Amino acid sequence: MQPLKVESLVLRKRKRRAVLLANLTGETQRVCVNGLTGTLAVKRLDETNAEKAMTQPEKFRAKAGETLQARQGGIEVDLKPYAVARVDSIPPMGAGKTGRSR
Repeated sequence: MQPLKVESLVLRKRKRRAVLLANLTGETQRVCVNGLTGTLAVKRLDETNAEKAMTQPEKFRAKAGETLQARQGGIEVDLKPYAVARVDSIPPMGAGKTGRSR
């Protein structure tokens, strides 16, 4: 039996989704995430930015992730060894507004 290489978790709130990915191996893994549409933001934590995330967490969290467009219902994400990533749906402009003004 082969151990898992990547774990994932999908979080949903209304029409928004966040997918958390974790590479459990010492090798780069390409992950296909299906069921996503529209514009997506991908933010990774890996060997290239872990030190900054630990020493300057506010700056790390404030930095925007990579913007991708879902193709044919999904995307491919490359994860470096032992990396984690978060894939967020980006709602279209004006989504969620009620049209009421105060």
